[in-house]
Amino acid sequence: IKDKKGVENIVADHLSRLNNPKVTAKEKTINAEFPDEQILAVSEIPWFGDIANFKSSGVVPEDFNYQ
Repeated sequence: IKDKKGVENIVADHLSRLNNPKVTAKEKTINAEFPDEQILAVSEIPWFGDIANFKSSGVVPEDFNYQ
């Protein structure tokens, strides 16, 4: 199928009008509850900000070590 400028695409219009019962059933049963929801916490300080600050300022943080 080639689309040409200024020409109506009949196939795309036809496909957009098809009904899919599985999709419409899912749309009706949207649940706002999240049973698998978990609370997460950061256990270590993110290192990316330290590296970005080092690269921009040139000042080495005290806790940097050579690994």
